[in-house]
Amino acid sequence: APAPAKEREAGGDEELALAALEGLMVQPPDRALPIIKKVLAGSQTTMVKKRALFVLSQIDSAEGRQILAQTSRSTDAAMRSEAIRAIGIGGDPKSLDALKEIYNTGNADVKQEVLQAWLISDHKEAVYQAAQNAKTEEEANAAIRILGAMGATEELRKLGDRPNASRGLVEAFAISGDLASLRKIAEGTDDREVRRDAIRKIGIVDSDEARVALREIYARAADAEIKEAAL
Repeated sequence: APAPAKEREAGGDEELALAALEGLMVQPPDRALPIIKKVLAGSQTTMVKKRALFVLSQIDSAEGRQILAQTSRSTDAAMRSEAIRAIGIGGDPKSLDALKEIYNTGNADVKQEVLQAWLISDHKEAVYQAAQNAKTEEEANAAIRILGAMGATEELRKLGDRPNASRGLVEAFAISGDLASLRKIAEGTDDREVRRDAIRKIGIVDSDEARVALREIYARAADAEIKEAAL
C-alpha cells in the first residue's frame, strides 16, 4: 500500500534538507554556519542534523569546530557519536586531541567511538597513549586492535616491550604482518597460551620467512603443545 501523504511529505522535506546541506559545503563559512546552527537547534530529523554535523566538519571555521566539540559531549547518543566521527573526518589536530578527555571519562561505547575517530584521522599517537594508559586488558586490546588496523608497527612494538604481551597485541601484530614481533612473543613470553597463540598467528603472515620461522620453532620446541601450535 502507498505511504500516507503526511509520511511522503515528511520524507520529501528530509530529502530537500539533505540536498540543501550538501550545497553548503561550497559556501563561505559566514554564510553556511548560521544555516547549520539553525538546523541543529531546530526540529529537523536526526538524519538531517547528523548530515549537518558532517558538513560542519568540511568547513574551515573555529566556530564550527567549537560546535562539533560541544556536540561531542551531548547526552544524545546519536548526535554525540556523529560529532565524534565528524571530528575524525575533519582531522583538526586540536579537536582530535580534545577527544582524549571524552575518551578518558566515557563508557565503553564512547571510547570505541573516539578510537574510530582517531582511526579515520590516522591519529596514531592518541591511540597508542590510550593503549598504554588502559586500566583493563579489555580497554588495552580495543586500542591495540585499532593500532593494528592503522598498521602502526612502531607503536605496537613499543607496547610489545612490556613484560607480558596480551592476545590483542598478538592479533594486531598478525594483522599488520609484523613477523619479527610475533616471533619475539612466541619465543619469549612467560604466558604459554599467548606463546601458542603467537605461533598460530605466524601462519597468518603468508610469506616464506613465516614458513621458515614455523619450521624452526617446531624443530627447537621440546613442548608438545608448542609443536602442535606450529603445525
